[in-house]
Amino acid sequence: MAGDYPLLYVQNPKVLRQPRKVNPGSKKTDFFADRDAAFAELRASVTSSLKEIQGQLRQNSARFCSSGFVKVRLQEKAWAKTHRPVRKLFTPDSAPVVGGDDIGELIVRTSATGLGDVLTSVGRADNATTRKRDKHGEWVVNPNRERSEVGALESLRLWSSADRRLPDAEYAISTFAETGLAPMYAVRLFEPITSSLEKLNAGKGSATFKDDPADSFVRSLKDLSQKLGIYVVLDETLPTIHLAYIGLTDSPGFAVIRGISELSKFGDQFIADGDYSDDSHHRLLAFLGEHPNVRTVSVPRILSSDRKSSFNVSAVAQRVQRRSTVISVTPADIPQPEGGVAYPMVAVVDGGISDKFAAWVKGSYGRIPASQRDLDHATNIAGLLVGAKHFNPGYGSRFEENGCWLIDIALHTKDEYFGRHYGNGSAKFMDELERVVADCRDKYGVRVFNFSLNNKEDVIPNAFSEEATRLDKIAREHDVFFVISAGNVRDEDRRPEWDKVISVAAAQLIESKSDTLWGPADSLLNISVGAMNGAGVRGCLPDVPARYSRRGPGVRGSVKPDVSHIGGADGKDDLSGLSSVSEDGMLAAVKGTSMAAPLVAKTLAALDMELAGVAPREVVQALFLHNTYFEKAFQSQQARRIGRSLIGFGYPRASHQSLQLDRHTFGVVVFDSLHVDENTIIDFSWPRELVDSEGRCRGVARLTLVYSPPLDFKYGAEVARINLEPALRQRVPNVKASRADDEDVESDDDEDAGKAGWTGRAKPVHAHGLKRTSREAALLVDGLKWSPVKVLEGNFRGVGRSHEWRLSVNYLLRDQAEFPKDGIPFAVILTISDPDGTANVYGDLAQELVATSAVRMNDIRAAMRIRPQAR
Repeated sequence: MAGDYPLLYVQNPKVLRQPRKVNPGSKKTDFFADRDAAFAELRASVTSSLKEIQGQLRQNSARFCSSGFVKVRLQEKAWAKTHRPVRKLFTPDSAPVVGGDDIGELIVRTSATGLGDVLTSVGRADNATTRKRDKHGEWVVNPNRERSEVGALESLRLWSSADRRLPDAEYAISTFAETGLAPMYAVRLFEPITSSLEKLNAGKGSATFKDDPADSFVRSLKDLSQKLGIYVVLDETLPTIHLAYIGLTDSPGFAVIRGISELSKFGDQFIADGDYSDDSHHRLLAFLGEHPNVRTVSVPRILSSDRKSSFNVSAVAQRVQRRSTVISVTPADIPQPEGGVAYPMVAVVDGGISDKFAAWVKGSYGRIPASQRDLDHATNIAGLLVGAKHFNPGYGSRFEENGCWLIDIALHTKDEYFGRHYGNGSAKFMDELERVVADCRDKYGVRVFNFSLNNKEDVIPNAFSEEATRLDKIAREHDVFFVISAGNVRDEDRRPEWDKVISVAAAQLIESKSDTLWGPADSLLNISVGAMNGAGVRGCLPDVPARYSRRGPGVRGSVKPDVSHIGGADGKDDLSGLSSVSEDGMLAAVKGTSMAAPLVAKTLAALDMELAGVAPREVVQALFLHNTYFEKAFQSQQARRIGRSLIGFGYPRASHQSLQLDRHTFGVVVFDSLHVDENTIIDFSWPRELVDSEGRCRGVARLTLVYSPPLDFKYGAEVARINLEPALRQRVPNVKASRADDEDVESDDDEDAGKAGWTGRAKPVHAHGLKRTSREAALLVDGLKWSPVKVLEGNFRGVGRSHEWRLSVNYLLRDQAEFPKDGIPFAVILTISDPDGTANVYGDLAQELVATSAVRMNDIRAAMRIRPQAR
């Protein structure tokens, strides 16, 4: 019986904790061994750069302050933690590291005096390659620490106007006019200015200001307000992001507003009295582009559903076509709730659902007039949540069963009204959203929020969008999930239809330049969704990326979009292969990443419902991603690598397929918190029927890890401060254990290390065969090191010579990061199956784990029902 093979959940995970044994990885590396002339050239370049920066800092001292921020770029071979030049060069006393930008880029705070100390250390580096004998009597390279650290450098420069990504004044002014936003700029700062502003309010005068970037910024801004009307809106929502909105009014003066919530009291006034003159904006931007405390400057964004509301008569009779919807004149037969049936629940953050779905709406939020909202977009989404399977019967079990309770969060406006309700753009929208999320989470218990809105700004590789960081904060604090659309390519930038020859499709992707993911789909802790073609559309292959679907990756090391689903094909006729309901209740052909998102959201909500709504978010997300799959077009490794930035980890399976196994497949879930100096280890024997007489093992294994690391957005692409690493290893008899698959530290040594080693067998689903200039680069870019989501797999056809295997979860801590007192929550899932469908894998492994590891296991659904409601 199918019910005899449930997915199992470990109820006593503490028995799996073991002391962590660490290889300190302190060996000094000479990146220029036997290349002394090249090292001399590098040192001369570094010395020249440091002296140039010294001069720039002295110039800035006369105008602003004596200290500033320097970007230090490391060569790729030096990306590993152990190679960072922080022991001799950029020390806490002379030039402390205070942040980061891209991978391998440090930001240090220093002064001309501090750089003098750095120059002294550079001068102490060995001129020539030196060696010593190791404990085995072999000659090995032995540079002094200074030579090792200098050799790790690629370039140094003062944080510049280009780094601040200064917007063009004319573009900014036109954006304010088009969106109705008040004329203000979102300014990220290196150091917070709250205490500096309080000095102004205290009326103590400029004599109280110190020679530091924060005080200098406020003092200079106050001086500028003698000629310009300036106000500062502090945004202290995220503790690791120092953000302020600097706005312009048409009368000179200076004002401070504490918090986005206070902005609503002045929003209309700031728009009406705003200064939109070219001269004022040029002067403010010039100041922001030069001041050392400014990290980045941007024009506040609005959130858009990427839809035009105008109608055009279609060439096909009986239909009306919109940009992404073809509406028939056939009323949709909308499914109705049935008594005694349990339905999942999804909140729709959008422009409001029409009353055609009133029977399914459990709660509503929002006070924006209906005339200023786009009801059609949200209604299309509601139609797919309630009846995707009903309206699209051809997809069968790929869609969830009909029915879904809805929470209508109608906060979104048409683009032209956004500024009227959210004066500083998306930040105020997010404030209101967080209030609503907290309320409806408390009242209705809803956990999954469909967010088919985008900021229409390309994601960049070294920083998260402000909207993504806010959604991550809301998700973590309120224990919810946002399912976010990847965004649609503009009509003129759409790619050719996906070619059935993968090499041709790859060439087409290379030629496409304007299809980058839009925020907040770069969200690190939530799930973003790309769109795939629907079936039955002339000239379009099914189950391949839709030509309009935007592509990742996200910020370095993250797979974005996370998953993909059918969003409708952009064919030459009116059909898209996906049908829903219009705001008037008519059957409609729809397309867009906005339409793929609700299919994913419903599966996530259904899975959460199956787990009684109390499973840790790491467990729910891990189960969801563990049960993704690739359709035929992407089952080869080459196709997966090419399609990774469009399809992520693939299609999610319907929820009912995630929790039930068969006798040929075993699956186990471990949820725990990893603590300092511990790791999690399960030792087990491979299923007996999958091991031959010589110890060779066969079978298919899949390993998924989801964890919630501490995040510090000051460090850009290196925002995750702790990396958890899963591994599935096989014992290698009579071979001494080697360092684990990590260039930094990690060693999975145990008491048998002298007799046997362990070799990793499962690999990241996208990364087989990729080459990088260093192991660390491969781990970061291809192996998902530092990513909070990792999916690995292995298809073994007779590997090794041992039946002994090990599942482990270990960690790596970045420099200057602290391990949380409560640990790092994680969920790891392992499934092992017999692809031939003959072996009793389930019974064998279930008995093996209980007998050898003292774990207690239960059906995951039963385990969640008896689990305490609060974490």
